[in-house]
Amino acid sequence: MIITPLLKHQQKALDTIKGSCGIYMPFGSGKSLVALSMIESLGARRILITSDRNNIINTWGDQISRHTDYEFIVRPDNPLTFIQKNKDSVVCICINYDLLCRRVKEYLKVDWDLWIGDESSEVKDQRTAKHKGTRVITSNIRKRLILNGRIMTERLEDIYGQVVLLDEGKSLGRTLSHFRGRYMEEDSQGYGFIPRRSAFTRVRRDMAKVSYFMTPEEEASLKMPERIYNVVTVNMTPEQKRIDDELKLHFQAVMSEKVIDTKYAAVTYIKRIQVMGGIFRPTEETQEPERIPTEKLDVVKNIIQSNKKDKIIIWHTYIPETDLLKDYLTEQGIEYVVVDSPKCSDVLEKYRTNKFPKVALVRTSLCKGLNQLVGARIGVFYSNPLSYSRRAQAEGRTCRITSTSNDTHYFDIVCRNGTDQVVHHMLSQKKGLTFCLTNLRNLL
Repeated sequence: MIITPLLKHQQKALDTIKGSCGIYMPFGSGKSLVALSMIESLGARRILITSDRNNIINTWGDQISRHTDYEFIVRPDNPLTFIQKNKDSVVCICINYDLLCRRVKEYLKVDWDLWIGDESSEVKDQRTAKHKGTRVITSNIRKRLILNGRIMTERLEDIYGQVVLLDEGKSLGRTLSHFRGRYMEEDSQGYGFIPRRSAFTRVRRDMAKVSYFMTPEEEASLKMPERIYNVVTVNMTPEQKRIDDELKLHFQAVMSEKVIDTKYAAVTYIKRIQVMGGIFRPTEETQEPERIPTEKLDVVKNIIQSNKKDKIIIWHTYIPETDLLKDYLTEQGIEYVVVDSPKCSDVLEKYRTNKFPKVALVRTSLCKGLNQLVGARIGVFYSNPLSYSRRAQAEGRTCRITSTSNDTHYFDIVCRNGTDQVVHHMLSQKKGLTFCLTNLRNLL
């Protein structure tokens, strides 16, 4: 049974949802509680819960034990064995999409009552093994739910790959080609298909029977912390500017006898982003990265020292940045924890419950499923991911309906006229840079 009372907007969602449905609610508003409440509403007993690896390891077990009295197991080899041992109980089997597609045979043996597909954008691409394996297993499940904070990530086609898992193409077309024929047209510049005019509005209308959206008024009424955005611009150091200019002109740069040398514009652009964070990562992967002087680190120190009472997350994108930040904070005598793996539940719990250390270093690639970060009031983006979806998920780790503060502050540290400034601009326009890299002439 559900042991947590639903808030007004969660109860409305539960009352509105009929049958298979995509639940699109803002990050942190309680989608998982609504989905778990559907189990009781439907009288389901065998529930398959899928998500990305971080959420499965760090979040769903906690959500189930906190809000219900259901039995659950995470990533079992043979789910049927666990279900038979607990045949008189409601049982939830939790597994990440990657692992599910390698255990299709075992999971097909279960007569599932309900599928909850969290972070449905993980299976948006029909060409992937994740999507194909998920579709094979879920196509015969009577009731299906998919959960996400937003209907679309970066491409209109992303919607189709998710909704087809709910209704086998009844809403948006039997195949991706049918979907493109309805809502898209070929790009005259040769970049595949682009949306037709008002395509998003039409897609949302056509999928209404299998979707639940909160209205703008309902979203505005949620007692979520106010998001306050700050941009701190620093100058490039002379060494950063030298290397950036060389890469921009020649696709080649040298530092301490280590070389970046590539003919690919996209690779060069990512290397330039890393330079803005103080990292010279040579083309030869076996070589250790060099560090470049950067003014970003002083900004990090100032933010921490100016907010001594607040918990702070320093988001960053690349592994060498983790080591750079660790060494710098150690030199400054600042305590911190490092979240560098999905299996960091003990570290996360320490961060959530203790006053110190108040600083957490977290790569944006690990942002999903880290609800234990909810106590942080400040998020510092030392560097940004190239995906708008991932940036939104990182922000959503701290700005949640269960937050204790009235506001959440985000600081983006960017270099003046640097590539990271372009990335920040793209993300502020709700675009992913990976999509925009198809036209590098505007970026180099």
